[in-house]
Amino acid sequence: MIYKELDAFSGDDKFARAGRAAEEKMAFYLKRFFAADPELLVLNGIRLEHADDAAQVDHLIIHPYGLVIVESKSVHGKIQIKDDGQWIRWFNGNQSKGIASPLTQARMQAQFFRECLGIASKQPAIFRDIPIDILVAISDDGVIVWPKSGPVDGVCKADQIPEKITALCAERAKSGGVSLSAINREKIAEFLKIKNTPLYPVATSAVEA
Repeated sequence: MIYKELDAFSGDDKFARAGRAAEEKMAFYLKRFFAADPELLVLNGIRLEHADDAAQVDHLIIHPYGLVIVESKSVHGKIQIKDDGQWIRWFNGNQSKGIASPLTQARMQAQFFRECLGIASKQPAIFRDIPIDILVAISDDGVIVWPKSGPVDGVCKADQIPEKITALCAERAKSGGVSLSAINREKIAEFLKIKNTPLYPVATSAVEA
C-alpha cells in the first residue's frame, strides 16, 4: 500500500524539476504495482534531520523482511558506470561530467536512517540487523553504459524496479532472517512520516484577523 505520497514541490532549477519528474514516474510505478499489497508499505520522499545532519531517500519500501531504498536518477542521455565504480553522465552527444555514485549515496542514506530508527526505538541492535537493500532507478529514456564486467547489481531502468523489489522480498523471505510484523512495519512507517522534514515546505497563507 502507498503509505506516503511525494511532498509538494517548488523550484525553478531545471535539474531539480527533472529530478522531481523522475521521482513522480517512480512513484507511479510503485503505486501501480503495490497499492493493493498490504504487506508492503511504500513511502515516497522521506527526509530526516538529526544532529545537524540530514538525509533524504526518494522512495522507501518496508516489507516483512526488511527495507528497500530506491534512488531515482533523471537521465535523458547516457549514464556510464566504469569498472572502478566511477559514474559519468554523457550529454549533448560527446560531453561528459563525473557524478557521485548513486549507490554510495543511497548506502549512506541507509546508514543514516538505520541510526535514526535505532535511536528512536531505543533498540539500535535490532535496526543494525534489519536488511536494507539498495536500488538505483535510471529514467526510462536514459541509456546505461555498463562497465566491461557487466551490469551492476542494484542498478536498472525505472520500469524494472517493481519486479526487482518483488524478487528482493522473496529472497529475504527465504533467508529466514529478521521478520517485521505488520504492527512493527506500520510503526516504522508512521515514525518516518511524522519525522519527515520536506526540503520544499508547503507555503501557508497568513491567517487574517
